[in-house]
Amino acid sequence: MLKEELEQQNNHSLTNDNQKIQGFDKFDHRCFVGGTLVHTERGLVQIQDIQIGERVLSADPITGQQSYQAVTKVIKTENQRVIFMEFEYQLEPELSLFEKLKLAKEIRAKFGLEGIGLPSVQFMVTSEHPFWVAEKGWVTANKLTTEDIVVDKDANKYLATPLGYNTRAQAEIFTTADKDVGMMPDYGLDLSVYGRPIDLKTGNILSWNETIKNNFNLSKLYSKNTHWKEDLLEQLPEEDRANAHFHGFSQGDWVNPETIQWDEGEGYVTTTVYNLEVETTHTYFVGEYGIWVHQCAGAKTNIEY
Repeated sequence: MLKEELEQQNNHSLTNDNQKIQGFDKFDHRCFVGGTLVHTERGLVQIQDIQIGERVLSADPITGQQSYQAVTKVIKTENQRVIFMEFEYQLEPELSLFEKLKLAKEIRAKFGLEGIGLPSVQFMVTSEHPFWVAEKGWVTANKLTTEDIVVDKDANKYLATPLGYNTRAQAEIFTTADKDVGMMPDYGLDLSVYGRPIDLKTGNILSWNETIKNNFNLSKLYSKNTHWKEDLLEQLPEEDRANAHFHGFSQGDWVNPETIQWDEGEGYVTTTVYNLEVETTHTYFVGEYGIWVHQCAGAKTNIEY
């Protein structure tokens, strides 16, 4: 199905231009954290458990033809900065509301999901790992936008969720008192006391962890306005101020993390990550539903600087 998807794009995705990797500027480590699922000949296997010689599902970057290819190298790298990304199944935007509701129900049944949500996959990945993007080709994780469409092994389409600062697709992960747990700020809230805890060994979001309560990074990430109520009152006539009540107003602003001076022990987390080198086609599929990614290292791929 992936092959047909590429062919439908007027051969745009079958050119050498799309072998270039947008956003890639140096040979750096491009990897996923342990626990990331890889589609193999024997089923889903966590990336850290893949063995040399094991055959993983792959696809030719030019033709989209899928096959199982042997892993020639497993790369483990410690102390790498990672980002968190989530991709959600995309319904065709031109569908009517009724058609979307009907299709969403069918998709949930197909994927074995309950509730009202659509299929989604989450990754903790280094910023320069390349994903296949429809109509663009290979794009590194740090260059993906919430409008870019990534694809899975069955050519289903997914859009990145805006979890990061300023609704970016990439969510930064920050240190906590526990070296195995990271904290992802909830930028959707105007006032943040807690972040979202993430297991750095598996990339899974945890239901709760005490280390994120009043996390020390939040005092720099969120600039509180202690006079927010007074500022609002000044905008009201004096006779209305005594009985004024405020709900849902911003009490401060999030700060761009790239502009912050971090002290030792603060700031971005680092963790152990893994990558695979795959013979012949140099790609593999990750996550429960199999998002298409490139190994990059060692492949005969044009790099776009």
